[in-house]
Amino acid sequence: MTVVMAMAFTVSAVITHRWTERESVRSAVHQVQSHLRLGRIQAIARNQTCRFVIDEGARRIQVFDVNDPGDPADDLTLADLTLSRFVVFERPDPGAPITLTPIGGGRYQATFTPRGSVSAGSGQVAVKGGDGFYYRVRLLAAGGVTLERWNGSSWMPDI
Repeated sequence: MTVVMAMAFTVSAVITHRWTERESVRSAVHQVQSHLRLGRIQAIARNQTCRFVIDEGARRIQVFDVNDPGDPADDLTLADLTLSRFVVFERPDPGAPITLTPIGGGRYQATFTPRGSVSAGSGQVAVKGGDGFYYRVRLLAAGGVTLERWNGSSWMPDI
């Protein structure tokens, strides 16, 4: 009886861990997507240039209002979030997982104009979950954001 209960507990723990990891990765992708949209919306609403910054090593995403483009010290932080420890930036097909504009030290950015378009940094952020789940967020030059998942052979829209 004790052996059966121990086995049942082990199986449920493994299933729960996989579910938690998968949902953490899905949540991270949606957070990247929503923060990119936030950067665009804030640029339009404030009539100011805004930046989305992602730090690959720290799994951190930030959105800034760029007051004076020549002085990064006066940027106003609009959002600051650290993604789950389960997040790994990787993709199943050739290429870099993050293709926004590199700014050094594993950091990348996208810059939104006051009209909402991307003046620098259109590209993608791809994320892998532990069981081989791949998702990517694509930022288009016009400012639009799409979410896709890997189906084993190609990227498909994620609904």
